[in-house]
Amino acid sequence: MPKPEEVLIVEDENGEIIREVIKDTDSIILYKSMRQTLIYLTNLDHHDTQQIMLEKLTNQVYWRRT
Repeated sequence: MPKPEEVLIVEDENGEIIREVIKDTDSIILYKSMRQTLIYLTNLDHHDTQQIMLEKLTNQVYWRRT
C-alpha cells in the first residue's frame, strides 16, 4: 500500500483556500539527520569514520555476492 500524500491546506493573500502537496517529508528529514550525523562524525575523527564506513560498505558488498 503506497504512502498517502501529505497535503497542507493554506489560505493565500486573496483569501482563497489552496491545497499544497508536500513531497517525501519523512525521507527529507531522515536524509538531513543522517547527513548531520555523518558531518559530526567526520569532524570528530575523519580517519576513523572513513575506516568504519569502508568496513560497512565492504560487508554489504560481500553479503550481496553470497
